[in-house]
Amino acid sequence: MDEITGTTMETGVDIEVAGRHPRVDRRADGAVTILVVDDEPDLELLIRQRYRRAIREGRYEFLFAGDGLEALDR
Repeated sequence: MDEITGTTMETGVDIEVAGRHPRVDRRADGAVTILVVDDEPDLELLIRQRYRRAIREGRYEFLFAGDGLEALDR
């Protein structure tokens, strides 16, 4: 199933992205790219730790932005 779900440890924010969702960007190799926008610098580390196996296996690629303007540049 192409789905990523979880809850960030600090904020309790639910992360849920289904692979069938039209806004999911899937690379040619099948990996899903997820853009995370948050002003908490620790969130990147938390997500990378939580999804380290999926990242290592090439199933997911996370891009991080500290605010909306930075996200638009991505």
